[in-house]
Formats: sequence, C-alpha cells, structure tokens
Amino acid sequence: MDKMKLYEHDPYPHTAVNVNDLHHLEHAKAGFNQKVAVLLTRWVGSMLCAYLFALIALIGFPGFSATPMQYVQWLSQCFIQLVMLSVIMVGQKVLGRKQELQADEQFLTTMKTYHDIEEIMSHLSAQDEELLKQTQLIQDMAQHIIEQDAKIAQLLQSKPTPRKKAEVKAVE
Repeated sequence: MDKMKLYEHDPYPHTAVNVNDLHHLEHAKAGFNQKVAVLLTRWVGSMLCAYLFALIALIGFPGFSATPMQYVQWLSQCFIQLVMLSVIMVGQKVLGRKQELQADEQFLTTMKTYHDIEEIMSHLSAQDEELLKQTQLIQDMAQHIIEQDAKIAQLLQSKPTPRKKAEVKAVE
C-alpha cells in the first residue's frame, strides 16, 4: 500500500547566512585600493585624527592682528572642516554600531524562528504519521466489524428459528 501523507513540506529554497561572515570574506578578498580606502577611512574616522586636525588648525591660526573676516575664514575653512570631518565620522561609526547590533539581533531572531518553524514542521509530520496509523487502524477495525456482522447474519439465516410454545402444542 502507498504510504499516505496528510501534508508535503515544500521548503523555501533559501539558506540563511550570516552577512558578517560574508563581509569579512569580501574584505579579505579586497584589492589594494579598497584596503587603502578602508584604512584611511578608519584612521580619519578616529578621535586621534580629530585631535591631530585640531592641532593643525591651531597652527594655522591667523594671529591676533587678523581681521574678523580672516577669523571667520579660519574657523570655517580650517577648524570646522578639518576637525568636524573626523568627529562626524566617529559619530557615524558609533551610530552605525547600533544598527549593526540591531541587524545581528534580527538575524539571530530570524534564525531562531527558522529553527522553531522547522521543529514545528517535524512535529506536525510526526502527528500526521500517527493520525494515518490510527486512521488505518480504525479502517481495519471497521472492516473487521463488517466482516463479523456478515458472519452473524449468515449464521442467523442458516439456523432454524425456534418455534413458540403455542406452535409446538398445535403441531402435536
């Protein structure tokens, strides 16, 4: 007899992967230009670089005999642009870390959910098998009862029916 199934699981053709591992792999395969760009970005996006840029900007201070316009130019062109570049990059790195942590947590939650769903599918498959066994057992029992009923009916038809006492006296 063909093995019956109540449900056939059709898995989605995607296997979840950790994107952090993929990123590290891509970074390892990166060429020279990409490695230099990452190195410079990390260095410029550090507070050490911000302090160095502040020191460079202070060296370029126009002195106390400068005009107000020269002070504004120095402040906007040297100090703010140089120092704030690094400070903003450090801030972006800090804020990006929060998003990275959220993405990691979302990935782990998705993987846990995926695992739980697979467990539920296995459990449901086991229940399906048990239901099919019990259904087959009930069908077998029903067939047995039908066969027993047929035998009883056959026996009742072949056995003479007993006469009533009044009929027995009348015949004698």
